[in-house]
Parts: sequence; structure tokens; C-alpha cells
Amino acid sequence: PYEFHDFIAEGKENYIYDFAVVNVLQDENETDTGLDILAVAVSKELMSNYTELFKRMHLKLTMAAPQCLAFGSLMKHIDPEQAEKDYAILDLGYSATRINIFSEGVFDTTRSIELGCQALARKVAELLGCDEHIAALYLVQNTNNIMNSESIRDVCSDIAVDVMRAVNYYSYEKRDNTLESIYVCGGGAMIPQLLDELRDNVPLQIIPLAEFADEDIDEDTLTSGPGAAGICWNGD
Repeated sequence: PYEFHDFIAEGKENYIYDFAVVNVLQDENETDTGLDILAVAVSKELMSNYTELFKRMHLKLTMAAPQCLAFGSLMKHIDPEQAEKDYAILDLGYSATRINIFSEGVFDTTRSIELGCQALARKVAELLGCDEHIAALYLVQNTNNIMNSESIRDVCSDIAVDVMRAVNYYSYEKRDNTLESIYVCGGGAMIPQLLDELRDNVPLQIIPLAEFADEDIDEDTLTSGPGAAGICWNGD
């Protein structure tokens, strides 16, 4: 497809393509003038790997969708009023941090930050002289009050400042936005010190998705698997 020519230079036959209409554009007379679409390309090899992964768990992969669509579906269930406004979902992952921004309830863009919780785990490993994977457990458990050490706080601050810069850059590009809240998920959402740094640096309301836990969905799912929950509700 033409829309992908800037991103996929060769091996076009090795990808699966799809798109979804996210908005119908209209002029002042409410005449349709065009479409906003979300186009997706995924490698056939990646989809084959996921199919094999589920097969080994005795499951069948029946549907795959971009994370942003799953997040949008989730928001319509846990906070329907906010889901029609401008908002962002901040995924504090292990290898990276990603901010998915929605405009009037429609996915707009994703900003990626190279720093993730792995940077914190590596610093903990350095301070305690342990394996990085063990350090990741110490990170969440705050073993020996390690999360309140100055060097760990500095890494938390670095992540928060990068998030602030991404938000500020988006606001500069799109000056008419009404972004007020960021909903937080991922492993970093379980680290109070990181949330504190975000609240100190980012000029928006920081809301852990776990706060929306109820009888239908628990805190762990909203923190560690909100995309999985959202895709289950996709199309409802």
C-alpha cells in the first residue's frame, strides 16, 4: 500500500496490511471530505511466531490489533466519559516507556522513550551487586529501601523528565489540545517513587489505571495487562 512506502522500502510481500477508519472528516456544511485511517503493517514472521506461541499454550490466535486500539477499547469500559476527550496512556515498560495519546477519543500518536524500568533494575543491580533479573524483584519490593537512594531517584527523575518533554512537545505541535490526564500502566506503575517523580515533573494529572479496578477487572490486570483486557472488549 502507498501509505507504507516511507516505512517499508523492500520485502513488502513479507508483511500483512490492514486499516481501520477512525474518523470521517467533514466541512462546515457537514459534507464528508475525507477519512482519517489507522493503517497497520506487521511482519508475517512475527504473526507466525505469535501463532506458534499460543499454539504451545493450547490456544488459538483469532485476532490481533495494535496496542493503541486495545487501550482505546479499555478506556471506553473503565472511564466512558474521559474516553471521548483528550487523554494519554503511559506504559512504563521494562525496556522502554511509551505514551499513547488520544484526541477526542481517537488515537493520535505514540511517543517512545528509550528509558524504561530496565534502567532502574540495572542501577539496583549495580548498587546491591546482584543479577539484573533479581534486581527487578528488589525494585518492586523496595528491598533495603533501595528505591529511596539518591541514584535510584535520579533515574526515576530522568524517566519523568523525558515524559514531560514528550508531553510538552505534543502540546507545542497541537496547541488546541485539552490534554489533562495521563493514565499509567506497566511495571513502573507499581513503583511509588517513580509515580511521585512523574507527579512532580509532568504538568498533568497522573492516574494509575489500577484505580479503576472493580468486580470485572482487578488491579493486576489493569497494571500489567491492560491491552489484553482492552482487546477482549474490542468491538463491544
